[in-house]
Amino acid sequence: MNKLITTRRFFSALVVGLAVTLAACGSGSSGTSQDSGTAFSEVGAGMNRSQIEAVLGAPVSSRDDPQPDGSTYTVLKWSYADGSTLQIILINGIIKSKVVSKNDKTVSSQVY
Repeated sequence: MNKLITTRRFFSALVVGLAVTLAACGSGSSGTSQDSGTAFSEVGAGMNRSQIEAVLGAPVSSRDDPQPDGSTYTVLKWSYADGSTLQIILINGIIKSKVVSKNDKTVSSQVY
């Protein structure tokens, strides 16, 4: 009987823990910002990838493209529940531009 109670408590705790974890993850978005507009304003000139990810969380996609001149072009992308995306371009690890898009249209952009 005690083993049954212990098992039930374990599974109850597991279910509660899972629910809390899923709630903390949000509804399909990544990062800590609630929307792309907020995320856009939270990152700026001179920031590197570590600093950006500390603010926004991990991107949903990342692509590194080495260039013939030896530099590296990196594209980071975050998606949000409202269907918008934030794309940040780094050159040699430092932010060079950011673009918010929704429905394949640019909402805002900035180049450094």
